[in-house]
Amino acid sequence: MFESFVLTLMEGVVAGVVVALLCYWIYTRTQRKAATGILAAARGEAKQLVSEAAKGASEARTAIVLEGKMEALRLREEFDRDVQRRREEFDRFERRAEERDRQLEHKVEQVQSQERGFTSREATLTKRDADLKQKEAETERLIVEQRQRLERIAGLTADEARREVLQRVEDEARSQAAALVRDIKEQAKKSAE
Repeated sequence: MFESFVLTLMEGVVAGVVVALLCYWIYTRTQRKAATGILAAARGEAKQLVSEAAKGASEARTAIVLEGKMEALRLREEFDRDVQRRREEFDRFERRAEERDRQLEHKVEQVQSQERGFTSREATLTKRDADLKQKEAETERLIVEQRQRLERIAGLTADEARREVLQRVEDEARSQAAALVRDIKEQAKKSAE
């Protein structure tokens, strides 16, 4: 009985070991399948994440490119506005320079006109001065001539004759001076006009 007990016990132990091995094998196989499923799910999820990341990166790249293009467009518009502003400033400066040139030319013409007027007046005054000197010489000659005549005709003394001649010369000089002043005033009026 002891042998049959040991034998039964051994069979029970062998059967237990076989069942345990079978259970272990089933358990490990189930764990492997589960691990393979988890690994496949993880790989699928990783592929999905990579795909989403690639899509996100593509969208981000597109957004960055679009933003870069918009920034370049903004900078170009800003540059164009700056160029237009500078062009307008240059045009204003050029117009002012042309206006100054016209004003300067006008002033030069005025100065030249005044210079011609001054030259004409100078010539007139020089001629008058020469005429006046000639008249003075003529007056001196006439004074000497009249003195001699008066002395001869009137038999006056030299002092008396001198006084009478001086009176005549003074009267004549006054009338000539008045005429000269009138001429100068008329010339000044003509020149001023």
